[in-house]
Amino acid sequence: MYELTIILGLMLGGSQTIAETEVNKQFASMAECEQQGQALSTKLQSTDIKTIQIQCEFD
Repeated sequence: MYELTIILGLMLGGSQTIAETEVNKQFASMAECEQQGQALSTKLQSTDIKTIQIQCEFD
């Protein structure tokens, strides 16, 4: 099973902070994990949040 982690850049009070978020889902394939990560990343995009990295790891 593959586990999804998204690393975000957050603008807080004029300075950028990096946050790592583990998505509590397991995927059967790397392709499915990456596709869901990309979809979630698109939903999270705003002026204060920027996706830095989407990472799928075999668990």
